Amino acid sequence: MVKSELSKKIKKLKLLGFDVDGVLTDGNIYIDGINPEIKQFNTKDGYGIEVALKNGIQVALISGRVSKAVSFRAKELGIEFVFQGIKNKKIILNELKKKLGFKKEEVSFMGDDIPDLKLKSEVGLFVSPFDAIQLVKDNSDYVVSKCGGRGAVREWIDIVLLSKGII
Repeated sequence: MVKSELSKKIKKLKLLGFDVDGVLTDGNIYIDGINPEIKQFNTKDGYGIEVALKNGIQVALISGRVSKAVSFRAKELGIEFVFQGIKNKKIILNELKKKLGFKKEEVSFMGDDIPDLKLKSEVGLFVSPFDAIQLVKDNSDYVVSKCGGRGAVREWIDIVLLSKGII
């Protein structure tokens, strides 16, 4: 379980932001020569996202890559805020916070690599999967026990929902 100081911060969250490759997926990109790429998503992560959204917690995906698979999965899960091909994730996150009227303390972001770490100063809680690069893990407010694409997103969402008394 999370410490009480962390739990207090989690209770304030209204927006959960996620990188895609290495967080929502295992970071592998499958290329078969026919399709541009194939990605594998975890159904438990997907269900967690659906539960968060149904309980009024916003979810955003901010990815440096562009993928039709991500667009398809996001639509399937009902994720409204999907940003792909983003080189400066900080600008997009700050625009989204402004649009939604959320303060820094009301936002978390889960990332696994250096471009994501640049968002730490823009969120109340920066989270990483267990298999994030060491620099990111060392600078995270919380590291989940699951790897990217293997339940990391679901674990974080469950922690948030439990802290808020939703589940």
